[in-house]
Amino acid sequence: MKRFQVFAGQYYYPQGGWEDWHSEYDTMAEAAAVSQALIGKEPWGGKCNWAHVADFEKPPTYGLAYVAKYPEKAKP
Repeated sequence: MKRFQVFAGQYYYPQGGWEDWHSEYDTMAEAAAVSQALIGKEPWGGKCNWAHVADFEKPPTYGLAYVAKYPEKAKP
C-alpha cells in the first residue's frame, strides 16, 4: 500500500470508507494533482463533487493531507 490514498465521489456522505477509494500514490504532489483533476469530471458516470487525500503514515486517525476544491469558475 502506498502512503497517499485518494478518495472521491459524486456525493459526500459520512463513513463512505473504502467504497470511495480511487487510487494511491507515493507522493503528495501526485495524489493532490489527481484529486484536484477529478473535481467536475465524470469518472463514474456522475460528476465528481469531492475528493481528498489521506496520508496513511499519520496514525492513528490517518489525517487528511489534502482536500480538493472546485475552481471558482466551475462551482455548481
